[in-house]
Amino acid sequence: MLIDYELPPGVFRNGTRYSAQGRFYDADLWRWFEGTQLPVGGWRFKSAQLVTGKPRAILTWVDSENQTWAAVGSNTGLFVYTRGGSLSTITPMGFIPGPADATTGGGYGLGAYGAGYYGTPRPDDTNVIPALVWTLDTWGSILIACDGRDIYEWDPAVGGLATLLSAGSVDPLDAAPSAVAIFVTEEGAITALGAAGDPRKVEWADPEDRHMWRPSGTNLAGGFRIQSQGSLRCGKRIRGGATISTDTDKHLMSYSASSPDVYDIQRIGSGCGIISKQAAAVVDQREYSMGSNRFWVFNGALDPLECDVGDFVFQNINPAQISKVSAVHNSQFGEVWWFYPSQGSLENDSYVVHNYREGHWNIGSLVRLCGTDKGVFQYPLLMGSDGRLYEHEVGQQRDGRSPYALSGPVEIGTGEKTVSVYGIIPDEQSLGEVQVSFTTGDWTMSPDFEEGPFSLSEKTDVRFNGRRVSIKMVATPDVDFRVGVFRFNIKQASGR
Repeated sequence: MLIDYELPPGVFRNGTRYSAQGRFYDADLWRWFEGTQLPVGGWRFKSAQLVTGKPRAILTWVDSENQTWAAVGSNTGLFVYTRGGSLSTITPMGFIPGPADATTGGGYGLGAYGAGYYGTPRPDDTNVIPALVWTLDTWGSILIACDGRDIYEWDPAVGGLATLLSAGSVDPLDAAPSAVAIFVTEEGAITALGAAGDPRKVEWADPEDRHMWRPSGTNLAGGFRIQSQGSLRCGKRIRGGATISTDTDKHLMSYSASSPDVYDIQRIGSGCGIISKQAAAVVDQREYSMGSNRFWVFNGALDPLECDVGDFVFQNINPAQISKVSAVHNSQFGEVWWFYPSQGSLENDSYVVHNYREGHWNIGSLVRLCGTDKGVFQYPLLMGSDGRLYEHEVGQQRDGRSPYALSGPVEIGTGEKTVSVYGIIPDEQSLGEVQVSFTTGDWTMSPDFEEGPFSLSEKTDVRFNGRRVSIKMVATPDVDFRVGVFRFNIKQASGR
């Protein structure tokens, strides 16, 4: 008798492995897309020139002369790449490098070495100084950048180094404030979050004059202090307005021509704060964001995003380094990726993916600090911890790594009956590029037995018996493949 071995797409990693019965439980560099399984695309160097420091933000844009740029902010400076991969340093004069890693307020070495029990959460009694993370946007052709302290501008038509935005104001009272983060509204208003040292103050410049920040009857500059217990971290432009996130709640900022404040700001949710400055991605009018213990989506209303791997991700993350979490939109496959540092790691070495078109989740490991979608450039661009710029979703080179997917247990026997499997009929486009092994057993806690691996180049004869079976598929490194539905040739056996 032939039976199909077909599991839903994506990974389920909440609870125990047995909780993932009938689902995939683990994966790496494996993708489910439009009814098939395939590898995550490869990557290659975009440029041989390296950014110094740890890159934490990247932005691509086209200027008024139709020149293409990629700006990168690291803890040691600000840089731009041309389309051809040529790198220039535009770090402003007087810029002070910031921390590459988050530290506690007491500094390195606070507390006795070895104090406390391994694996026990530390008491929440020290402030965390976050890593330096830039926020980047454009005002027309001009790059606007904020290092968490000052706001800078860089005009490609002028070149040279970036300069303080405030330096362009004729009157010091009109000048831009300090800021924790920035973004630019649809109307062209440069917006400062955590303005002038106030963690809840929002200020914006006149949309027609980026150097005019003092409100008056002759301009549209303004400001607003939000009602929140949190501190402002992130602003994202969406269709019809902008979202503003603190570490505890989220607000909607909407342009109102009839309002004396120019923009109306209202809270749309509490207990939904963002985990870092770069932890949100915008897809049309939707914003997907990662909070401290779950994921959120704003689509006119704010809702928690059901997550099949949330239990794993939030137990696996390094809470001391959450300021480094970075979201990347991959429009080609309808995915939002979040790169985060796992337990024991100082850098982003893991990822969690939400496929918003198909509604499933994925996990894996890859060291990437920040990235941006394709569009301005032909491929998505991501930054490595070595300061190197990578093109992604191009070719099949993945540093010699083998993509894999592992299922949870699937019950193939019923009641006291076991099942004997005699053959596997593969459905794999590039036959021989994926090997399959099986783990069989009788009951939830019974001993496991390993079978395989088998190279599925054709109908494969096997022989194993059990009530449940897990499957692990491992692909040959750096090759393409497609996996569909496997079929087992089975015979019902007696109990044992």
